[in-house]
Amino acid sequence: MPSSRRDFLRLSAALGLGPALHPFGLRLASLGALAAPTDYKALVCIFLLGGNDSANMVLATDADSWGRYQTSRNVGGASSIALAEPGAPAVAGALGSQGASALGGVLPIVPRTDNGWPAGTTGTGARTFALHPLMTNVQGLFAQGKAAVVANLGTLVQPVTRAQYKAGTATLPRSLYSHNDQQSTWQTGAGEGARLGWGGLLADTFASANANGVFTAISVSGNAVLLSGRTTLASPSSASGPL
Repeated sequence: MPSSRRDFLRLSAALGLGPALHPFGLRLASLGALAAPTDYKALVCIFLLGGNDSANMVLATDADSWGRYQTSRNVGGASSIALAEPGAPAVAGALGSQGASALGGVLPIVPRTDNGWPAGTTGTGARTFALHPLMTNVQGLFAQGKAAVVANLGTLVQPVTRAQYKAGTATLPRSLYSHNDQQSTWQTGAGEGARLGWGGLLADTFASANANGVFTAISVSGNAVLLSGRTTLASPSSASGPL
């Protein structure tokens, strides 16, 4: 995508890159290299360190799934964390009295691939899905084919059934119920204490293709093992601050 030095400086200011540039002794000459037309691409990873209610982020809205969702989440009143059905209007100022349903109806999306019914359910026909009411931008991207959902993932070593888990016959991830270890496994493929992340190893592979190696891996949220490679170190930045 063609760029310019002014565009780069503007984006740098938005990301707060200014304070991070000086320790690396970058000059305007190196910024100028970024101004040339290029086929530049970036992989942006947002790692949520807990606190995300995924069951209220992407929802199945067919009758069978929606019924089970409401049974488990709709306790009534302000304590309810159940979202409202598609098309329900938002109720301004009512979040404290009506719970999550006051945000309005969930936002329908239409997957391009077929999704089967979970084992043990009685649903028939096509399954339908939706996003959280506040995810309007993602809904738009999904409709354009620019967003996708990869669901039901975990830090597994191999596929495991409930029977295998209870019988102790399956190989399980190390420290399965340790929050810190599972966060590390997502970033490195190993438990807490691992030093090389898959993002850093990927950056090692592509670093030679970058005109400016310091931009190979940038973190706007402190140090993360995800971006640690054998030769790559993340360039730290802040989410705010002057250029």
